[in-house]
Amino acid sequence: MEGEVWKSVVGYEGIYEISSLARVRRITTGRILKQFLDSHGCPRVGLWLRGSGKSRLVSQLMADAFLPPKSPTDTVVRHLNDNPADNRAVNLARGTYSDNLNDAFRNGRARSNGSANHNAKLTEDKVREILSLDATGNFSQRELALQFGVHNVTINRIVRRRTWKHVV
Repeated sequence: MEGEVWKSVVGYEGIYEISSLARVRRITTGRILKQFLDSHGCPRVGLWLRGSGKSRLVSQLMADAFLPPKSPTDTVVRHLNDNPADNRAVNLARGTYSDNLNDAFRNGRARSNGSANHNAKLTEDKVREILSLDATGNFSQRELALQFGVHNVTINRIVRRRTWKHVV
């Protein structure tokens, strides 16, 4: 393919190469290896060295070949467009779990605020009601917790504005 750049697979130099388009080939035969998806939807490829086979993440192979060396704070290979199947060099970056989560928020893949969170037991309207009832001083946090079917720690965090901060 035009514009495709090939580099050695780190740890498998002289045996395998990986391209800027995330294709892996065996050097001796020129054969492009088949990739398969793991349970998380991430492409993997089987590589052999001295009679021992190993399944490797294509994104990790790409990062080792095409990205700057790993810094002490880098813990993950990020997919900038949040598509784990898109392992082109231009879509990958090294970073932290926090960087990766920020990518997910930026791309609209993660929504954990309020009732958009799949674990939410309350809605924004119920939180407003909790805040107004608490402000009257007529109810304890335990009473509010029983009334709304949540733990009293949940009520405490709402009242102290540790959670549901976006609700006014």
